[in-house]
Amino acid sequence: MKNENLKPKDGIKVISKYTLLMAMAVLLVGGVFLFNGREDTILYRAYIPPVDDEDVGGLPIDPDLPVMDSDADGIANGDDNCPYDANANQLDSDNDGLGNVCDECPYDRNDDADDDGRCANVDNCDINYNPDQSDRDGDNIGDVCDECPDDRLNDNDGDGRCANADNCPSVANEDQSDADRDGEGDACDECPYDRSNDADGDGLCANEDNCPVVANVDQADFDYDGFGDACDDCPNDDQKTQPGVCGCGIPEMDTDSDGILDCNDNCSNDPNKTEPGDCGCGESDTDTDEDGTADCNDFCPNDDQKTQPGVCGCGIPEMDTDSDGILDCNDNCSNDPNKTEPGVCGCGIPDDDNDGDGIPNCNDGCPDDFYKTEPGICGCAIFDIDNDADGTPDCNDNCPDVANPDQADTYGDARGDACEETEVVDVQIYTFDDVVRGIALFLGNLDPMQADMLRYDIDPQGAPDGDIDFDDIVALVALYLSQQQ
Repeated sequence: MKNENLKPKDGIKVISKYTLLMAMAVLLVGGVFLFNGREDTILYRAYIPPVDDEDVGGLPIDPDLPVMDSDADGIANGDDNCPYDANANQLDSDNDGLGNVCDECPYDRNDDADDDGRCANVDNCDINYNPDQSDRDGDNIGDVCDECPDDRLNDNDGDGRCANADNCPSVANEDQSDADRDGEGDACDECPYDRSNDADGDGLCANEDNCPVVANVDQADFDYDGFGDACDDCPNDDQKTQPGVCGCGIPEMDTDSDGILDCNDNCSNDPNKTEPGDCGCGESDTDTDEDGTADCNDFCPNDDQKTQPGVCGCGIPEMDTDSDGILDCNDNCSNDPNKTEPGVCGCGIPDDDNDGDGIPNCNDGCPDDFYKTEPGICGCAIFDIDNDADGTPDCNDNCPDVANPDQADTYGDARGDACEETEVVDVQIYTFDDVVRGIALFLGNLDPMQADMLRYDIDPQGAPDGDIDFDDIVALVALYLSQQQ
């Protein structure tokens, strides 16, 4: 810690204990000297009072010792404002305590306060760092601290706007009003409402000149239209200053806004036409179906094949495809000359009933069999009967009159064993169905393999021969009729 009993005297600084040790070493060879941190420069003499080993504080100056003058200018170092540079006159122009000879900025009390390498007396902006010394407007005020870096006069009119941003730099006008937007403020614009500033040079600004592009001091205006005669090509027409398309005295009007002026438009109230055309003004000459007849005269404007509705109406041809005298539009079978309605069987198919059973042929599976409409098991013209009720129709039963569900035929003669075992010696009973089946066999409408040929081969004039002929049919009918009595 510091020794509080040791104080500096007369403004002379206190030295550290390390400098003191050096001074004590010098004392041994004839004197006591103090150093200011530079080993080669003697600043002060001092005496060394007793101090303890633990703490050596500052040393007071001994006034009886000789005073040093390092620069030999006759001024003691303690009083010399440049102790190492001779300056007997002690000149200090900026009064900063440093003589001019050792002051880097002898005329700058703050010694380059902005630290840009330029003293204030040669710095165009001594409070702002600007080593480049940029000064665009050449007013000797550096741009970095110049409120108007592009205005040499620095807002000469005092309206708060630099000249380069002031539309009237010589007259104060804070609002910068510029009615005609010519870049010149109204405050200094001779024609504040005339962007061209009296372009014709007749002494009248455009807003007061009835002919701003042609000089006319007298402002003559014969038709009182507000345009001077000097620049009015229709001086007797107060509605026009140029003949335009229609000429002086005729309005340049386009009533229907179709782009064609009324003077050249023969349908001035129709925006879609300039000539009456086929349909007249106000009605379009459109030909929707492109058949060469305008819609206004075409009663079928969407049908390019007709201009009148005719029998079938617009959009429907007046055609008779099947040439039956009935137009297709009214003929529901337009491709069938024999029908105009589909009927039961449809167009192209007759509604005939060959067997007269009330079912048209188109829906009758047996169109020539009055008794059947479907072939069934035995086919058309053959009844699907089962006389012996054994589950096999007679047409397929090898023993139709004797029940034999198994249809066994040991001998392979197409006659079931049940019939072989039963000898029928009495007269067989014949029904109307037997007559029909016999006739079917005779006519060839029934396959012999589907019938009991011996039952129908009953010609009394000869032995059974497996062939059903006319005599067999006569005998069959005779037996049937005799059994009905």
